[in-house]
Amino acid sequence: SATAIEIGPGDSDLILNLTDRFHDIIAIDNTAEMLEKTRRKVKTAGKHNVEFLVGELHDHHGGCELLVLNMVLHHLASPTNFFFEAKQHLRPGGCLLIADLCAHDQDWTKDTCGDLWLGFDADELDGWATTAGFEQGQSLYLGLKNGFQVQVRTYH
Repeated sequence: SATAIEIGPGDSDLILNLTDRFHDIIAIDNTAEMLEKTRRKVKTAGKHNVEFLVGELHDHHGGCELLVLNMVLHHLASPTNFFFEAKQHLRPGGCLLIADLCAHDQDWTKDTCGDLWLGFDADELDGWATTAGFEQGQSLYLGLKNGFQVQVRTYH
């Protein structure tokens, strides 16, 4: 029975895709308000295989086959530490999937969106992942209409 963990799922539809592909899903968010948005989305879709945890990844004491961070890394104080923590939670053969902004110079996002980082260079993410013991998997780049570019990267 495969398990996926999504950190900071908010009201994204990604968690609904995970419910169809994994036996157990754990949605973790550090704010109850955001987690409630996830809970409503999951309930409306009639899905019942999601557990909700207010807190951080280190508050969960189980492993998983897939760990997902969708547009969350640029909000974390220490992305480097996150990679090490992620490595501890992935079961052998597991995958870390990160979707986040490519490096940009839009300073306004710090005040308006609470961003701590102005996106990331691929080499920066790969370096942190390698240091934490990951091997680089596939990557994909998506262009957005508002001028930001998103990168989707996997690590094993």
